[in-house]
Amino acid sequence: MKEQIEKMPLWRIIMYALGQFGWSILTTMAGLVTYFYIPPETGQANFPVLITREAIFGMTVIGLSGFLAQIAGLFFDPMIGALSDRSKSRIGRRRLFMLISALPVSVVGYFIFHPPTSGPSSLNALWLVGAVVLFNLLMSVYRMPYGALIPEIGHTSKDRMFLCTVTSVAWAFGFLLAGQLIYLFKDMLQSAGMSPVTAFRTLMAGFSILGFLLMILPVIFVDEKRYCFGKVSEEKPIESIIKAFQNKDWVIFTLSTTVYFMTDIFLQLGIVYYITVLMGLSESWVAIMGAAMFGMSFLWYPFVNIIAEKISKKKMVIFSFILQTIAFAMIAVAGKVPGISTMAWAWIIIFLEGIIASIAGIVPGAIAADIIRADAIRTGVHKEGAYAGAGSFFMKIPMSLPPLVIPTLLLLGRSPDNDLGVRLLAVVALGLMIISLIILLFYNEKRTVETLASENIEFKKA
Repeated sequence: MKEQIEKMPLWRIIMYALGQFGWSILTTMAGLVTYFYIPPETGQANFPVLITREAIFGMTVIGLSGFLAQIAGLFFDPMIGALSDRSKSRIGRRRLFMLISALPVSVVGYFIFHPPTSGPSSLNALWLVGAVVLFNLLMSVYRMPYGALIPEIGHTSKDRMFLCTVTSVAWAFGFLLAGQLIYLFKDMLQSAGMSPVTAFRTLMAGFSILGFLLMILPVIFVDEKRYCFGKVSEEKPIESIIKAFQNKDWVIFTLSTTVYFMTDIFLQLGIVYYITVLMGLSESWVAIMGAAMFGMSFLWYPFVNIIAEKISKKKMVIFSFILQTIAFAMIAVAGKVPGISTMAWAWIIIFLEGIIASIAGIVPGAIAADIIRADAIRTGVHKEGAYAGAGSFFMKIPMSLPPLVIPTLLLLGRSPDNDLGVRLLAVVALGLMIISLIILLFYNEKRTVETLASENIEFKKA
């Protein structure tokens, strides 16, 4: 017997994707904590010293705050995801959690960059650690249910690819705005007479407000009762999480992408150092090259969707991982290759990153959604939230390492005269990419595809 469900219209899908635009702005903004508290030694940022920048027992305050935030969410995230599976809220299993977290996380995101005293102090250090931990917990309350909606509202493999495409575009715009264009906007505000710290905090306030307004849109416009099967899971949270970890295909694929996303943090947090320190360009080039990279990735997006219908998604991800390995190798030797200018070298890397972003930004999410949907078909239990939470649990320890390691490596040299720390960032990321690629080879895609082919759905008219 065919199950009937209403297909979500395009404009509501866009409203859903704008929620990702919002949380992308906030998470990218929070990722600027290293730049704000340990800026490049090029004289362009000129922020006041608000916390000690020295390593304590091998860790900076920033590294410690990021590490503790990941540890705090280690068990919190899976529980939030599993609890949303069991929710019987009148507005839907997921939207209640998204509603109660959108405003608090936006407010806390701003105060990460506004410690109570104007000079380095223990109070500022405690403030930073507390704000970063709280921000990550509140963001989990939003993101776990939000991510769980993709396998629910995407009822076919093609639908899930499209959802991953539009949310990837939304994430990219958030990263472009808060992670790249911010340097251009900051320069503009400084040219208008603002101090560097005032210009930066003004932008943080604007990003916080915009992030909240965007994150509330899916709560308003995505009606779970109409567009999701919304079958409440009767499994206890711990039971659901354990069963998620027993899914071999999901574990292997999640492990591979976890290692990949670790390298992505090295790219996101390191790009300002790669461009200003290794390539000797001004901060404004971060915005220009970032915009060019995302522009090129958007041009590839339609082709990614077309190719995904014709060849294995796994093969596409393998290709992107190989390109990313090459790109990090090029970053590691930037400025040291004779016969080519650093500007030309930089644009070659940006071209590669455009292709990588177009594939890695869409296809891994679609594969994960396919695996989760296949599990619901096999077991009859819809525990998308448990998978989202278990995936977060899976990533917490590995993903806590880059924010811990990056500030420490930068202490080894982050200036044009001593760039050792910046080059080591690229070398470490290169090694991680090789590990990620090897793990991915063990994922059994055929099993998932065969299970999805057995699903029997009929779409009813709105």
